[in-house]
Amino acid sequence: MSAALSSAEEAEVAEFYCPRNAKPEHQMQAALIRHALMNDLSLHDLADGFSDVIDELVFVTDELAAGHIRADIIALGGMQGRYFPVFIELKAVRALGRLIKQLEAARNAMKLAGDSFLQLLENATGKPRSCISFDDAQLLIIWPESPSGREMDIVAQATAGKFLVATYAGDSGRFERARGK
Repeated sequence: MSAALSSAEEAEVAEFYCPRNAKPEHQMQAALIRHALMNDLSLHDLADGFSDVIDELVFVTDELAAGHIRADIIALGGMQGRYFPVFIELKAVRALGRLIKQLEAARNAMKLAGDSFLQLLENATGKPRSCISFDDAQLLIIWPESPSGREMDIVAQATAGKFLVATYAGDSGRFERARGK
């Protein structure tokens, strides 16, 4: 952790740490992780429009793999003192079918891991496991904003399927809730 914090502090650009890989989703991931490391693991102030679902968002880990299943970022969301896992997938293209499969697989792996996963969340965040519920787990898709500025039916389809959808523009790490038609 101390090496990661040192790297974050030494990043040349104050607002954004550029990874070696130039893929937009990797740049977004690096920006989110750097922000979390510099802000007591908090990601919430980077998210706009989720106050009805999440009033706290704490970074836990990135690139957690369980066999062939991998989540870009795992966070612990909070709402009025109750906590729940948030699985975040970052994409540079809007491929909903693939994202749904990835996020649902991550949620299923969480349930299989059970107590071990609760222990990870508790150890990473300091939140007591008695306040963490798998039942309220959230699946968050973060992808680029629509070039036209209007969200298509794909966002309505994702939100109807109980997925949270956010968009990002540029490399600031900020994202905002997408609204369907």
